[in-house]
Amino acid sequence: MVVRCPGAVFHLRWSTSNLAAAPHILHNYRQNLASLDEAVDGKLRLLALDRLQQPFTTLMTQLKPQLPVQTHFVLHDYLYSRSFYLEAKLTEDNQAVKPTLVRELDILPGEPLCSKQLIDLDIDGWALRGYSSRDIELPARKDRHPLLSIPSRVTIAHSGAQYFFKGFGPGGRGNVRELAIYRAIDKVDGELSPRICRLHGLVVDHDSESGPRLIGMLLVYIKAKRPGILGTLYCVAQDRESLKHLPRWADELESMVIGLHESGLGWGDASPTNVLVDKDDNLWLVDFGGGFTNGWVDEDLESTQAGDQQALGRIRNWFEELIAGQ
Repeated sequence: MVVRCPGAVFHLRWSTSNLAAAPHILHNYRQNLASLDEAVDGKLRLLALDRLQQPFTTLMTQLKPQLPVQTHFVLHDYLYSRSFYLEAKLTEDNQAVKPTLVRELDILPGEPLCSKQLIDLDIDGWALRGYSSRDIELPARKDRHPLLSIPSRVTIAHSGAQYFFKGFGPGGRGNVRELAIYRAIDKVDGELSPRICRLHGLVVDHDSESGPRLIGMLLVYIKAKRPGILGTLYCVAQDRESLKHLPRWADELESMVIGLHESGLGWGDASPTNVLVDKDDNLWLVDFGGGFTNGWVDEDLESTQAGDQQALGRIRNWFEELIAGQ
């Protein structure tokens, strides 16, 4: 399990072989694992996770860096937090868990620009805005420390413009296919709907001895009606007040996807969870990373234009069912 605190990330490992000499501790550990597997309620799951984390608490407190008092944080602060690998072992008398520091991890964010998959994209030849992670500010939050949340909405320091950050590499959600699609969209920009998400720029760092690394993408920030998945078409379409928009949305979605196909491009993981609804009840097409979502695209049509068409038909049928069931 992974635990993040401001300035540090802890990778916690439990192993049955380490606990074999203490049957009562091993039994408790297996009970906690079973609770995780069986927990339907989010609170019960959090309690099980807390019990697994609890033996490491003191050691984590000792290891975490003492950050200066500040309210201003940048993306670099989040990405380059120190990482520690801790393991649960037993005390000499086998009566208690002894959390142990195995090593400090050297984990770099992003993907090296010299990797073959990125060289093939010829990023250096792509006239695109580039930023350092030190140029990207994290939003201040009253309810949570900025370094505890995966960065999403970020701000360019010198301009104040807001974008959506999508990271590359370990723990990141971006991938090369999506970046290639955004590059292709950039080339045919004027031919496509303005409500197909666009790439603004890339975050590239030069902190590594191995050379520059692509840290992530800065995408157009879409102000959805609600935060997170609640702002997707999948959730918004099920509201009673949205029923009047469903026929228009079906037509708009089809028009946007046809525009992509006519330009030789594809959506990829076509589903209503990859459509955002903004505060003006307009649809935005997002997420071009490929894949498929059960119920919307069959696996054998994954990341194909045929899969996009299948999803469009199923979304339209779903809309009709929602209207009929009102």
